[in-house]
Amino acid sequence: MPDIGISVNTDIPDMCPSLHRTFVLAAVPRRVAMRTDVRFGDYPPALNSGPLRPVMTPGQASSLRGWAPLDRRAEAGRPREVALEAFLEGFAARAPWVLLVGAGVSVAAPARVPLAAPIIEALLSVVTQPSDGDAGSIDALRQSLVDLRRRRPGSLTRYMPFEAILGEVAAHSAFVPSLLKAMFPAEGTARPNRDHRAVAELVRAGYVDLVLTTNLDECLEGVLDRHSCSVHYELGEVTPKRPALVKLHGTVSRPDSLAATPAGLAERVNDASWQASLLSAIAGRDVLVVGYSFSDFLDLSRLFELAATVKGTRFHWARHGGDWQRVRVPLFSVFEHDLAAPTGGVLVRLAEQFGLVRADTADWASLDEQVAQARAVVAAVLRPTGLIDLATRFKTLGALFYWLEDGRRALDMFVRARAVDPASVDHHLLARALLRARRYGAAVRTFDELLRDQLPSEPTSRLEREVDWCCGAAHGAAAGGRPLLAADYYRRASRALARDGLVAEELKPYLADQYLRGRAANEIRLALVARDPQVRREQLALAEDLLKRMSVVRNVELKTRPHLFLDQARLAIARGERPMAQARLVMAREHMAYWGDGHDLVVCDRLLAAADHPDARLLLLRQINRAVREGHWLELTKLTADLLGWHGFAWWQARLRHRFVRFWDQAKDVLVPLSVP
Repeated sequence: MPDIGISVNTDIPDMCPSLHRTFVLAAVPRRVAMRTDVRFGDYPPALNSGPLRPVMTPGQASSLRGWAPLDRRAEAGRPREVALEAFLEGFAARAPWVLLVGAGVSVAAPARVPLAAPIIEALLSVVTQPSDGDAGSIDALRQSLVDLRRRRPGSLTRYMPFEAILGEVAAHSAFVPSLLKAMFPAEGTARPNRDHRAVAELVRAGYVDLVLTTNLDECLEGVLDRHSCSVHYELGEVTPKRPALVKLHGTVSRPDSLAATPAGLAERVNDASWQASLLSAIAGRDVLVVGYSFSDFLDLSRLFELAATVKGTRFHWARHGGDWQRVRVPLFSVFEHDLAAPTGGVLVRLAEQFGLVRADTADWASLDEQVAQARAVVAAVLRPTGLIDLATRFKTLGALFYWLEDGRRALDMFVRARAVDPASVDHHLLARALLRARRYGAAVRTFDELLRDQLPSEPTSRLEREVDWCCGAAHGAAAGGRPLLAADYYRRASRALARDGLVAEELKPYLADQYLRGRAANEIRLALVARDPQVRREQLALAEDLLKRMSVVRNVELKTRPHLFLDQARLAIARGERPMAQARLVMAREHMAYWGDGHDLVVCDRLLAAADHPDARLLLLRQINRAVREGHWLELTKLTADLLGWHGFAWWQARLRHRFVRFWDQAKDVLVPLSVP
């Protein structure tokens, strides 16, 4: 069989708008390509304008066993493990370096800036702190925190990024900007430690010409010589051949530069020039990584992963107790160092080796000390206004559960918040929580009430609300086994757009996604139940057109891209194009593994089974085990059907599935009635 040429779009959204977006192999990672001998051309497009055109045989596309979801690191190759002394000896020969520093360099005294996990622990402790509320509510708050930790053992930030937690707290509380200022010292109040001074000396001596940092504090600014090293918040501002410090996530003294929430990070992810500037800054360079764990999967990890594939780019990780197998970015070398050691970590050792500084004793803050310090800062920030009110705390925890795909507990928290203060949670948020809790019939009824009684009179707001609520009701109807009813809601949304003379692409990105991608998914459902081949082809063609329109919408939410891959995979499976579907699903799962979104991973694994992926059976067994453990019986039924080969892509299977799901949803309303205020 002849080779099939496959045009590939980069997995960084909107990096190169000139690349066409009707692609077959969606954003295949370099390490997957290496395992399957995919031959890449020019790479990456941000550095070389030629599009990527690998060649993959159908056999290769259908046997991506190298994508091993159970071994997240095996496919990228093992980095060189070297001794610290050996790295120190060879450092000068590779100068000048790019230095990437994270929060670990600011922990030691006198800086003593807590890491992300202690800050989150402090925030959660404040959210669940006893107040004058009734004892039952306080117990519910405390139990909800226990549930959060039980559902996600270990640090919550392993499963929900720091920016997401901070963003959810900020969305429901007004004290977060003040907290950031108090937690991360600005230049005038910052107290740099020996690692910060070592960085400044290495820059001054010419061993480092570019410092990248995700730290919001301004300890480095306090020691760098501004005459010889410039400070920037955008990589495009860096002057060539002049040392520079670039604050990748902004800085605390300039709130407009901060990227400390998912919304802030989404702006950068969708900024093609920012992505291209970062890639060009480190491409072909040696990058020393200190105090950083590669955990910024919302924006930076994917870019570093892409940059590591460029010839000559080498990441050297100075790990402080970390595990290189958890790092997705391909590393060239790894070595152990101890930032808290009396002799110092790698930065101090390098500066001392070149006679630039003399090592002094570090006062490293333990995790308990960091938590205590973070709690003290949070308490000081809250002291003028008192504790967060009870309704806000319930709402905040509900938002965290919502993010973690625990719809039942999210709904419970929102209902409790409304019981304390009816104005704290509106019916739209309740309807969304009902969808997340898989109470589809109740969600549709709630959206119907909103559409009937609460549409605003102002034209722009009315259009946005009507489209949003129609799409929410359509999603609930489709997921509840009623695709024909869902089609009625999408038609109403279409009429609302036509009434105002707009197309979906002119809506806000969130609404465009709700309408275009949601309607495309429903058209695929309708195509699957159609017995007439001509009707089936027409509906699949309409779905393809909607997905193409969605693929050019800019500034979409961070989770939209992998969801788009899933819908493209559904379309490919419905057309019998299984190798193409597998390629999309591989990329979708790569993204979803970063988020740790359990429901999305289940959907992806079920589609992998429908696409005949060789690893799908093992993945389904694991998902079945999880569904039994967590009591998701409808999900268990679907997974079992997929394991038996009933994927729902034959018309009679699709109809049978819809009827079963509709019956199950109605049974839940009878067996477990809801009381939503």
